[in-house]
Amino acid sequence: MQLSQNTVFITGGSSGIGLAFAEKLMSLQNTVIVCGRTQQKLDVVRQQYPQIHEMLAWLLWPDTAECGVRTNLHHVLANLRAALGDRDAGRG
Repeated sequence: MQLSQNTVFITGGSSGIGLAFAEKLMSLQNTVIVCGRTQQKLDVVRQQYPQIHEMLAWLLWPDTAECGVRTNLHHVLANLRAALGDRDAGRG
């Protein structure tokens, strides 16, 4: 498995272990996109790591969405492919 020069999408990447993964993968020359539910945390990521791409989204299965924005993973991946090209986003 190649650990560099990939496009990596990390849910929950604005803090904690998700952000630690983002930092490590970024240091290995990957394009890193983090997704989070809190704009303030994503703003901090943008300030500290301008090379990390960030997006605000709640990734919920349609039958479990109780409030807020309902975004399914297929829609998010389609947006990523449109923005970045169909490199390796969503494969596997």
